[in-house]
Amino acid sequence: LLSFLMNNVIIKQNLSQEPFSALSIGMIGAFTTFSTFAMETVVLWYSNIIIAIAYVIISVIGGLGFCYCGYKLATRKQVETI
Repeated sequence: LLSFLMNNVIIKQNLSQEPFSALSIGMIGAFTTFSTFAMETVVLWYSNIIIAIAYVIISVIGGLGFCYCGYKLATRKQVETI
């Protein structure tokens, strides 16, 4: 899909830069990342089930934890400096 979007002249002419970037980089990039995560999990599952389970748990909990930390940092009140 990414190759199709990047090389389709009609789509590139009819979409402005922001929606095109959101679709190509954002959505398709996210699917690629998830596909890699899923494939790595399956490969690990067949070689070592315990490591595969640990990988999934650490990835999901770590991802959610860092997402929460980023949210808290971004929404904290700014301290005034004198």
